[in-house]
Amino acid sequence: MTALGEVLQVEETDADRFRGAVPRTPLRQVYGGHLIGQAMTAALATVPDGRRPHSLQTYFLRPGRPDEVIDYHVARTRDGSAFTSRTVEAWQGGRLVAQVSVSFTTAQDGHAFAPGMPSAPDPTGLPTLPALVAADPDGWPALYRHFEHFDVRYVVAPRDRLTGPEGRPTGGAQVWLKTLAPQPYPAAWHATALAYVSDLSLLSVTLPVQSLRPGLPGLQMASLDHVVWFHRPCRVDEWLLYDQGVVATGSSLGLAQGHLFGSDGELVASVMQQGLVRARRTDARGGGQDARAGGSVHAATT
Repeated sequence: MTALGEVLQVEETDADRFRGAVPRTPLRQVYGGHLIGQAMTAALATVPDGRRPHSLQTYFLRPGRPDEVIDYHVARTRDGSAFTSRTVEAWQGGRLVAQVSVSFTTAQDGHAFAPGMPSAPDPTGLPTLPALVAADPDGWPALYRHFEHFDVRYVVAPRDRLTGPEGRPTGGAQVWLKTLAPQPYPAAWHATALAYVSDLSLLSVTLPVQSLRPGLPGLQMASLDHVVWFHRPCRVDEWLLYDQGVVATGSSLGLAQGHLFGSDGELVASVMQQGLVRARRTDARGGGQDARAGGSVHAATT
């Protein structure tokens, strides 16, 4: 298994130009968090020391190919006294596959407020991701069968969220995360690794409210844009609670939000993601039909 530090690493090829490798996996396209993490690493290489990321926005434009290197072009969009901005384009074989904007700031004084961490069971008593996949191999996308580097513990497995406490689907989820190995890197690297893993599982919380489930034949899901706000430094080699919920679904789009809390209960990051969520089945005549009855918009609070 390639170390996480090597996965996020990029090589400088020219001024503000970088290249990143894609680990060999059976996946048909590049994991979105991989693009985010390497783009952020490239942006960090052009930023003065002492600045930390406070926001990141990614637009996924085309699927990344797992058999090609990725070239990252960094534009220095702003160099201010307190804020630094970078726009990173990810290219593969002449195709623009993603565009990532990252803003950095200096440490500044100010009143701090954040909601407290919701209650959740201790992660050490929950089943591991490999155990969940082994118990239900058809209920997990290929990414989860090959997701390395992180210990992932679901409070409630995705298939079990189809029925909530009152017999109705629930759009919420809680996932504990931490790296499998210690990571002796500075705070900016841990923020990058947090952005990398923040793409895991978030969009799937929009499935139950649409009466869909992981592993459904004809289910198509794709991240379209992904935003992370970094509130305070954290370590990804210590347990993080990823509390997730649905904002709205409709028109084959799903919008989800998440909050990441450190093991000390402090909010470390907030995330929002919109993606394509479409389920189609093929009838006896070969035509495609929506696998659900109706196409209403569902909105939920978390």
